[in-house]
Amino acid sequence: MGLLKDLQRSDDPDDRGRTDAVAIHWFLDYLVEECEALDMYNTAASIRQARQHALREASRSCEATH
Repeated sequence: MGLLKDLQRSDDPDDRGRTDAVAIHWFLDYLVEECEALDMYNTAASIRQARQHALREASRSCEATH
């Protein structure tokens, strides 16, 4: 939670997007856990797969801009 609070306090405009990304990542982790708790393993796997794809795309985007 410390990273999220640090990003929220930052004056850097790029950190707003990072804050959203961190919150979305944590929310997707929560959804995966809840789906698994409800024996919804296919849904959990789909969410996990979509999250990994989004992380790869974000990584490529960062590499392209730096």
